[in-house]
Amino acid sequence: MMKLKFSMLLKFLTLQVLAVLCASQQQFDFFYFVQQVHIVIQNNAACYPNTGKPASDFSIHGLWPNYNDASYPSNCDPQTQFDASKHRYFETALNLKEQLNLLQVLGNSGIEPNGEVYELGSIKDAIKEGTGYTPWIECNSDESGNSQLYQVYMCVDTSGSNLVECPVFPNGKCSSNIEFPSF
Repeated sequence: MMKLKFSMLLKFLTLQVLAVLCASQQQFDFFYFVQQVHIVIQNNAACYPNTGKPASDFSIHGLWPNYNDASYPSNCDPQTQFDASKHRYFETALNLKEQLNLLQVLGNSGIEPNGEVYELGSIKDAIKEGTGYTPWIECNSDESGNSQLYQVYMCVDTSGSNLVECPVFPNGKCSSNIEFPSF
């Protein structure tokens, strides 16, 4: 299990560094700022860890540059070396997380991570009301096949400091009623 967690962390960090390099080399139209509910995948189903849980909050999944046509920067120059002193990428993601407190925004509308089922529209409306911007909600399925909240996508301008309306959303769908799992 520890090797799996390390492998997943390594993939995540590699993707984040590649996103930084691509963003620094190419022009793009906006960022997706994605936060996710902590999950573990077992037998091709999502479940929530019973031990070693992180804080009861969403975690940052990524801050990814995108184009308005739903594509994203790719094929970056592999010769370009990552220079942490020139990229405020990680600091930007942490600042956005602080600015966009999803638990508080949802809680203000009575939507809590308590294993209850909520209308998808209510979750989207609560986030839009709390932030002023429309989110994209991604779901996954639990062991019983029930739809549950997995990730929340918000769009950010190219400076990485202001939320904006998303010009395009990723593919995928959720049921009209989804579970907000307990952390």
